[in-house]
Amino acid sequence: MVAQSISNRTKSYPLDAKLIKYMHEKSQLQQKKEKINAAGKKKLSKEDREKLEGIETRLTSLKNDKTRILHKIIFPSMANLCFFFEAVAQSPQLQENFASDIIQLLGIRRNSPSEDNYAFMFRRLIWSIFFPSEPRENDFTLKLANQLQQIIYVKMKRPLYEFFKENSEPKNMVLLDIERVKAWTELISQTVNDEYTFDIQFKEKYGKTEEERVEYFNEYEAKKQPARTFKFDTTETLKS
Repeated sequence: MVAQSISNRTKSYPLDAKLIKYMHEKSQLQQKKEKINAAGKKKLSKEDREKLEGIETRLTSLKNDKTRILHKIIFPSMANLCFFFEAVAQSPQLQENFASDIIQLLGIRRNSPSEDNYAFMFRRLIWSIFFPSEPRENDFTLKLANQLQQIIYVKMKRPLYEFFKENSEPKNMVLLDIERVKAWTELISQTVNDEYTFDIQFKEKYGKTEEERVEYFNEYEAKKQPARTFKFDTTETLKS
């Protein structure tokens, strides 16, 4: 009876049906394509060739679905989440208003607390970004790890001062340990090429000079892909 009442009070948020459909179909079609191609195109039967053509046709049509999914769901979700947390961080009133909701959003409040499910939604998000099923060649998450380590270093300073109080020697030792990790992650992150910039992305396609590329991007691409451009300023937005 108690379990039933808890279940009734717990609200489960559904995933977007269009997102589920696209991700499932794209994954299944890609797996089927790889399985057929594994035999080698010269050895394919007529039936397999027809299947492959059908898969290729459907994968081509899914490109439009991908664009809609990104523009309508994924990128706006990122913008809204970023704005939400920045707005809360800047306002003591909003912090108080949303404190309980953020605890639930990140998966800190849960029905059966244990060490291995603390902040389970936060952990699921971060883990899936850092550990895909197949390793990346130019792994940008190594640079993300360094960014996180810099944030951790800044975050831990104040609690360490409060924890050790007047005892500065152990406090300095711990800070040095954290700083060493930060230095190592920075060193390792330098093995990753930062090739994910608009300047490089449009270099060959849209012009030889930086001025040509910037002009083209501002006039054409920015209009075509507004959802991918995060240009909001939270502080200014809250003032308006």
